[in-house]
Amino acid sequence: MASLKDQFLSGSVPQNLDLMGEWAVHLVAEYLPPIRFFMHKKVVQRETGGGLAGHNQFLGAIKAGHFKVDRGPSSGNPELEVVRISYDIPKNPGLFRPLTDEVRMIADDKYLGQGMYKFPSGPRNVFWFTMTRL
Repeated sequence: MASLKDQFLSGSVPQNLDLMGEWAVHLVAEYLPPIRFFMHKKVVQRETGGGLAGHNQFLGAIKAGHFKVDRGPSSGNPELEVVRISYDIPKNPGLFRPLTDEVRMIADDKYLGQGMYKFPSGPRNVFWFTMTRL
């Protein structure tokens, strides 16, 4: 089986970012099965201006980690295009703002992502996760 990094690199970014709706999120460790974390979901909606935005949801009701969605270069590899889920918005506390989830499609309605955190020494992948459309 290919490593998570290899799966991520072989994924793609679709032309049409059809991400609106609810997505089940599973944290993944390379040598463990996907780990369910408090019924974690990402909820994505279209903003008034046409962009995509959303929030994380836990236990069916708790909203945390608001984000905006766009496409662009990976912070870890500027030559690689990713879908960026950025937490650098005023609604979030300072601790969340350096985090950007970077995702690539690995199957229909399934994305593999890396949680990139901007440390003073530079961005670093701090976790892997999957997003699957509900």
